[in-house]
Amino acid sequence: LLTVGTAGVPHEIALPDLGTVSTIPLNNTWKNLYYMPHTHVDPRTDELVLFAFALSSPFLRLGCLNKDGKMRYEMTVPGISKPTIFHDFALTENYIVFFLCPVQFQVSMSHKLFGGVPPTSYDCTENTMLGIMRRYPPGVKKVNAPLNEDGEGSELDELTTESIKWIAIKSCYITHIANAYEQDAETLVIYATKTPQYLDTSYGGAHSNEAALPEHKTSLCRFVVDLEFSEIREHTMLNHVEHPVCRTEFYGSKNQFVYCLEFIETTARIEDPDVPLYKSVVKIDLNNQNKKHFFFGSNRFGGEVKFVPKQKIFASDFHRNPDVLKKKQEDDGYLLCFVYDEISESTDLVVIDAQTMDEAFSLSLPNRVPYGFHTEYVSREECSRAIPKPWK
Repeated sequence: LLTVGTAGVPHEIALPDLGTVSTIPLNNTWKNLYYMPHTHVDPRTDELVLFAFALSSPFLRLGCLNKDGKMRYEMTVPGISKPTIFHDFALTENYIVFFLCPVQFQVSMSHKLFGGVPPTSYDCTENTMLGIMRRYPPGVKKVNAPLNEDGEGSELDELTTESIKWIAIKSCYITHIANAYEQDAETLVIYATKTPQYLDTSYGGAHSNEAALPEHKTSLCRFVVDLEFSEIREHTMLNHVEHPVCRTEFYGSKNQFVYCLEFIETTARIEDPDVPLYKSVVKIDLNNQNKKHFFFGSNRFGGEVKFVPKQKIFASDFHRNPDVLKKKQEDDGYLLCFVYDEISESTDLVVIDAQTMDEAFSLSLPNRVPYGFHTEYVSREECSRAIPKPWK
């Protein structure tokens, strides 16, 4: 299992005991870089895409590894003039999309990181920029075709600023991207959660050159991008939600459902009021905006949900039948979520039927799972298919 933390380096974790195997430095071009917290795997090709930032120029690097853990290609992202961070990005069949928000890593403040001082700044007078890059730059073939005879990846010629399409939107911070796909040759659709400004709860709340905003202004939004005219139309789908997810096999394809965590209305609670709490899981039908809720209950609050399909679709299934998704019910599966009861001080693993949004069953855990933990589900079949990776 590959794990990545904000501004850290990847680690390989053994299953099922979760012991650390080693750090994964990739190669010399990735030394002294700080990895972005989210990586993404293309369900059709098993390619892994990741970003890392640096404190000096060049500031942003992109890499793509094949299913065997070998670097297919890597490059410096052009047009970035200062240390910058973003939390998430998305893959479509032909594009990598990310929102470059006006959040800057303050090199002069980095020494105060462990003293509780945020090493970032947010400038609400600057626009947020949507960056759109080709998945496969010149010289790189689609899917897992090697770049040379021995299958090793190699570094491409540096791209120019014209290699990325930049589209400006009003200043905001994009937290997580549920999905993105190509509606047609000139249109991208992106579902993401956004806030009016950067909220860094790990250091005590909002940080910008404005007063703090009312709490929990995070919304799920649909962005429709016109590539020909470089225009974006934005529509708010849900308010007061975070951590949107979809069924991962639909990642990069048109999907119908997104599942989000819904904030409580107030921070009046037993424990630290600065920690955001979630009272329910919301399932939204993107075709008609109909919603279904699963409420955790009184004084019970949930963490990030993970969709687990009843029947997993693998990259080999896409290879045999590119239209395999059309034969599957997208919501035929379960949502897994850790739920903490602040009265009994106990944690349950709650399993929710993703179609009906009713509880299927729950398991009491012997220890608490803290708020904010990210989750992953790995089936026995996925473990049996895993092969050792050279990570280079």
